[in-house]
Amino acid sequence: MQRTRKGDAVTDHIIDNDKRSIVIFISHSKEDKEIAEVIADYLRKTTTNKIWLDKWELQPGDSIGERISNALANCTVFILIWSKNAAKSNWVKQEFEAILQRIVTKKTKIIPILLDKTPAPLIISHYFHIKLDRESAIQLHQVCCTLFLTLTTIKYTRINKSVRKRKGGRRKKAKRAKENTILRKIILCPKIHLINLEI
Repeated sequence: MQRTRKGDAVTDHIIDNDKRSIVIFISHSKEDKEIAEVIADYLRKTTTNKIWLDKWELQPGDSIGERISNALANCTVFILIWSKNAAKSNWVKQEFEAILQRIVTKKTKIIPILLDKTPAPLIISHYFHIKLDRESAIQLHQVCCTLFLTLTTIKYTRINKSVRKRKGGRRKKAKRAKENTILRKIILCPKIHLINLEI
């Protein structure tokens, strides 16, 4: 468990070191930071995923571009909080352009959250998005719950894939062991014909 300080209060920030853990990057404009913080705080309290939010991660003296680039390189889920403010933000634009290749190659899943009717980048139209009225506390809570369920589904899908991969690896290992046993028999008994062997 890693402890992080938020204001004067120390909060527990649980980081899942499992390779299957999800790294969530929240992209937002400074004008929409309050909504971003509410969502990030909810996800931090309800999941063990690594949440990357600039306010929590950047320290005085850090290279902002380098820290963001490193975070995006390991990002599993990219939450884009889109609004008229985000459309004008150079940082949001750079973060989206940097993550685009990972989204296209399906290394990163994008979850757009639309705060208003500002036209979003064309590629976002291909993805199911969440609409949020920034003035509605009820809607914000519903969005947080939706994100929790979505992220839980993503994580367990990754775990299942990993388990299947490990089982597949064990089956291949067992098959190779069987083949090696048969080859040893062939070497010891040259008269055995391969056609009569079941591998």
